[in-house]
Amino acid sequence: MLLITCWVVYLVSPKLKRKLNSQYAQLLFVRGISYVLPPVEMVVTGDEFCDGSQAIVIANHQVDADWWYPWCLLRAYGQDAYAKFILKADLGRMPLVGWGLKGLDFIMLRRDWQVDQKHLMQQLQVFVHDDTPLRLVIFPEGTTMNTTSLEKSTAFAQKQGRPELKRLLLPRTTGFAACLDCLKDVPSGTVYDLTIAYEGYSGEVPTWEMGYERARDVTLPSMAKLMAAQRCGRAHIHVAAHEMSAVAAAGGAEAWLDAAWARKDALLETFIKERRFPGEARVVRVSQDARVFFTAALALPAAFVWAAVKVGGACAHALAVAQFGKRDA
Repeated sequence: MLLITCWVVYLVSPKLKRKLNSQYAQLLFVRGISYVLPPVEMVVTGDEFCDGSQAIVIANHQVDADWWYPWCLLRAYGQDAYAKFILKADLGRMPLVGWGLKGLDFIMLRRDWQVDQKHLMQQLQVFVHDDTPLRLVIFPEGTTMNTTSLEKSTAFAQKQGRPELKRLLLPRTTGFAACLDCLKDVPSGTVYDLTIAYEGYSGEVPTWEMGYERARDVTLPSMAKLMAAQRCGRAHIHVAAHEMSAVAAAGGAEAWLDAAWARKDALLETFIKERRFPGEARVVRVSQDARVFFTAALALPAAFVWAAVKVGGACAHALAVAQFGKRDA
């Protein structure tokens, strides 16, 4: 029976497979993580978040734990099952976790556009064709800030005549432009621009040798702190929503991103001075609850079932290729 189910899901309806992957496997994954990591409290200002059918979510990148907070924000709005992150290909090679991220249809890039372009466009076309909700999360800076990367970013900005930023790195535009071009015609498409600052942030830029540690801004989160169940301060997130079609028509992705990052730089300066972003604040809490305990109880058997389906599906696919491939020949 399992083999027949695998045959139907994998070979007859790949779309159904991806839908089940998002709505069940990914939901188990993120809820399982939230059970292990400490509760998160966010102060949200600006526009309403995630009310469109398809969305690109962009954010600044300060620490290695940045990815967790957009995901928590999506979870607070019941959208965490639809999140797809664009990540470095190296993460996909991590045992278990990396394999899981690839299995959840996250997009892994090698930072070689000649190689990445085809893979990125193919995956985005799949998302568009499936016509299921998508929250594509991108960190356009590509890496976290340190004194070395900031110096390089500033030198490049001066050479190219682009904005010189004090609190951020200059955004990389090629990948964002490709995503925008592929998704710009979807109904109600929206770009959500998140500016993230953490409680205790004073604008300190660490050296390369410091890694994700800080000498002054010691309350900022890191993956090491989260994995040690150390509860960090609030994350302040300012949301700016833009129609995707309007962004695409605004004179090019580079010009739009440069203007967005200049606004972010100013917002971070405001946060440093006032300890908050402008606008009416909404406190959003994401913590462990009964649903998470129930999910955690199901996670292990579900993981075994998911692995069995994967193996069975691969066997069914190989059998189909062997049979029908020979017939076509």
